[in-house]
Amino acid sequence: MTPFAIGTKALWPTGGWFDYLDLRVNGYEFHMDLTAGKVPYTDPKVKAVFEKWGELVKPGYFLENHATIDWQDAVPQFVQGKAPMYLMGNFAVAAMVDGGLKADQIGFLQFPEITAGIPMAEDAPTESFHIPSGAKNKEDALQVPRLSRNARGADQDERSSGPASGQQPVCQVERSVPEGRV
Repeated sequence: MTPFAIGTKALWPTGGWFDYLDLRVNGYEFHMDLTAGKVPYTDPKVKAVFEKWGELVKPGYFLENHATIDWQDAVPQFVQGKAPMYLMGNFAVAAMVDGGLKADQIGFLQFPEITAGIPMAEDAPTESFHIPSGAKNKEDALQVPRLSRNARGADQDERSSGPASGQQPVCQVERSVPEGRV
């Protein structure tokens, strides 16, 4: 059995691992300074993150072929229990359910402490839409979030974050934009 499911053909899943390892090795303030460009990635504290990561990579704790597969291609290994832990967002729940898992078979655990005494901080990517103040077609631009959700499909949203998933629901509040704010 391999402890961690991961697919890194697209590199962003490794970014999540780096973020959590850095948050747990060096803490929130350092991580924010690093990602804001105030600290170089050549800093010895960053090297310590990669050394900690190496402690997981060298013994083979990640899927062997992870660099050749995307995140969703690692889901079957997770569903079958061959790689029982997966650092992934709520959007992956739909693929896990499609693979045969029930909501009560999918759980959450907090990324563990690494450096004693460093307060826990979480990585929570968000999606947002921005309209430049000088945009020529602001009214149509305001329709993009609604159209995007419809293109994704309510079914996926329901399976990924609705009551059947056992997960927290996505925020579905529609807000009007005050006149002159776009």
